[in-house]
Amino acid sequence: LLLALILSACGGGGGSKSAAGSQTVGGSEDAQGGGSSEGGPTGGDVVQPPVGEDNNSISGKDNNLNSGEDKEGALLASQAQRIAYYGDSTIEGCRTETKCGNPSQFVPEPPTITFENYLRSRASALQSVTNEGVSSQSACDLNDGWSGKMASSNATVIILNHGINDANPESGISQERYSNCLTSLAQTAKNAGKRVIFETPSPVDNSFLEGYVEVMRTVAAQEGLDVIDQYTKWNTELEELGGDRGTILRDRQSPDGTHPMESFYRQKGEYAAEAYLQLPL
Repeated sequence: LLLALILSACGGGGGSKSAAGSQTVGGSEDAQGGGSSEGGPTGGDVVQPPVGEDNNSISGKDNNLNSGEDKEGALLASQAQRIAYYGDSTIEGCRTETKCGNPSQFVPEPPTITFENYLRSRASALQSVTNEGVSSQSACDLNDGWSGKMASSNATVIILNHGINDANPESGISQERYSNCLTSLAQTAKNAGKRVIFETPSPVDNSFLEGYVEVMRTVAAQEGLDVIDQYTKWNTELEELGGDRGTILRDRQSPDGTHPMESFYRQKGEYAAEAYLQLPL
């Protein structure tokens, strides 16, 4: 009897330990608002790639690119995007010192091709780019039929680079009208579900352009858009070189005062891609 009691005590409680059930991660990322930045900090960021930045790394960083803080968050280029790149002859790729009238008067590699190739070699997801540049086009010209164009477009990202033709005194487009046209373009595209990015034009031999560039920055801030600031990048280079600005511009960037030389087109495309790779989702 004593032996039986001892054996019973040693063999009791033999049930196996049940494994913890695996977690089901419920829900989607809908709470993030579908990528809209309107609930975040007011105004968009002017994106200027830092010198020496390793753009091969596109793990998420910072929703406020000017804060200097290292916040986790996905970048725009971490997801596949279809980018429609709108602009004038400097986006279409008009060859400098020509009339932009036939195929031979356009460079084989406009900035959009450099932009796309740069992104494809560095972004973690496919970024396809369509060149929608039209010679002599202004922002206000683009506004005609824009609503229908956005409704039928499959682009997920819209980049707008207009201002050179708007700033031409012969256009008759005031800064106020230019502002209204940019605002309409941005709001219509956003309402169609597009991510909108403004890109300032590169410098030209025209003293009027800088005021229109400032208008673009102001509209971007009001609409919460990011800005790829080509103007500041390349105008700063001209100022640092000193001497006559118009002469240096024609020697180093745009021989006819407006349309880039081929090497400068490539520089513009690379700079835009470096800035794009920093943009938050």
